[in-house]
Amino acid sequence: MSSAAVEVTAEVIEEPTSELSVTYTPAVIDDNLAAVEAWVRSQVEPYRGTVIEYGDDERRKEARKARADLNKMKDPIKADLKRIKDAYMAPMAAFEGRVKGIIGIIDEARDDIDAQYKAGEKAFKDARRAALRREYEAVAGPVAGLIPLESFIETEWLAPKSSEEWACGKLADKAAEALDAYNQIMKLDLPFKDEAVARFCETLSFVAAIKRNSELEEERARMEEFRAAQAAVAAQAPEPEPKPAPMAAPAPSPAPEPAPQPMAAPIPEPEPDPVCRWSLSTQFEGTRTLAQQVAAALKGLGITGAAIRFEGEVRHE
Repeated sequence: MSSAAVEVTAEVIEEPTSELSVTYTPAVIDDNLAAVEAWVRSQVEPYRGTVIEYGDDERRKEARKARADLNKMKDPIKADLKRIKDAYMAPMAAFEGRVKGIIGIIDEARDDIDAQYKAGEKAFKDARRAALRREYEAVAGPVAGLIPLESFIETEWLAPKSSEEWACGKLADKAAEALDAYNQIMKLDLPFKDEAVARFCETLSFVAAIKRNSELEEERARMEEFRAAQAAVAAQAPEPEPKPAPMAAPAPSPAPEPAPQPMAAPIPEPEPDPVCRWSLSTQFEGTRTLAQQVAAALKGLGITGAAIRFEGEVRHE
């Protein structure tokens, strides 16, 4: 058995910790700045009190040369400052780089979880939207082709804490209300029905649709008044001399009468919808004329027992 000594190298293993502990000794810089400052002052002294006469060519040349000389005087001092600063900061730069590398380990783990979270969130919302779309197309009738689903969706319907059944139920109620309001608008004899329906699709508001129709009616009335005023002015102008009428073309021969068609079989009438009781509660802003038109529209639909009350003028600051 050999009796030679065995050299053992000890390794210090530190316990993992989240607290950053650093032992450092503030650097002490030994310098000769006093001597450098004295030299600079001696070099600058001849330039002090210099009077520049810009209109004198020789003086301008001397001023330019003085500026160049003083700038060159700074260059070696600034170069030494950069060299010393780089050497002084090198340990700090290395230390900072390693700390950021450790933080990067945390960021990598966090980014992986964040990517999975966002992917799961998107998949959940896509699935919930698909379920809401199926429900919407099933209950919204013609409204589904006019108003996009996103106009109905509320943020809480897409949250994991709400069940799919609850969200679909909320959508069904909202879509049914919109369908009923749409059907009521279609029953009204509105001169600007297409524009009223378009405003309803934007706002989901029955009152807003009626208001839009009222605005267009008022605009048409103003145009008719304008045209009437123009016609009155034109009527006062002298009439031009009549021109000879052109020769009338011979009247075409009458077309033969169509043969009688057989009577079509009567189409059975659909069963009437059951009559239900509904409640209506809303507020809107507009003129007295608009309020009267809304009341007339409701009365035309057979809605009685509701009162539109004046609640004061609206003053926008």
